Amino acid sequence: MKKLWFAGVFLIIVISLCTTQQIYVKDFYADMTGELEIAENLYNKGDLEELSKQVKKIQKLWENNNELLFTIANHSALNELGQRIRAMNDYSTNKQELIAEAKAWTLIFYENEKISFANIF
Repeated sequence: MKKLWFAGVFLIIVISLCTTQQIYVKDFYADMTGELEIAENLYNKGDLEELSKQVKKIQKLWENNNELLFTIANHSALNELGQRIRAMNDYSTNKQELIAEAKAWTLIFYENEKISFANIF
């Protein structure tokens, strides 16, 4: 009977952790995608001063989340996303390309981490 209780408690803990991970990944995806959309709009408007501030905001969002994301998620897409975000700075000449690539890698990360039949099996 003790083994059955342990199995039940363990199952509840695992389900809770998986749910928490999914919520965190979804929130990060929404936040990062929103910030990257703003950066893309600022680039298209030609507002380089505001774009520089937005890039710093994106980098701060990444810095605040990357440690936990690397703990709970697959690293391949996160490595690529991190490289694009770190490459965005005042000296980069290809900001539009980096923003587009960061958006793509954010989507790839989200698609890899969300629960789906294919991801489970």
